[in-house]
Amino acid sequence: MAVDAEDLLIQPFRDVVAVSTVALTNASTHAPPGPAGHVDLMSRAAQALVREGERALNKVQLVWDDRVQKHGDGFKETMVQQGE
Repeated sequence: MAVDAEDLLIQPFRDVVAVSTVALTNASTHAPPGPAGHVDLMSRAAQALVREGERALNKVQLVWDDRVQKHGDGFKETMVQQGE
């Protein structure tokens, strides 16, 4: 089975964005009973996770694209070897 080097490195960042987006949706629409302040805190925390996850994903993607452009398939192969 071939391993996609880009997914090996970048997928965890995509996962953080996806899960934090779900958390934001849940905090906004499925608020548990209780003080409204808790809902606001959960929403703000989820928004921060989404924002920081997207920021990190963008930075890692830019570095990845730059290295692949400079070093080509050799870079990808090295990353797969390191991942194993």
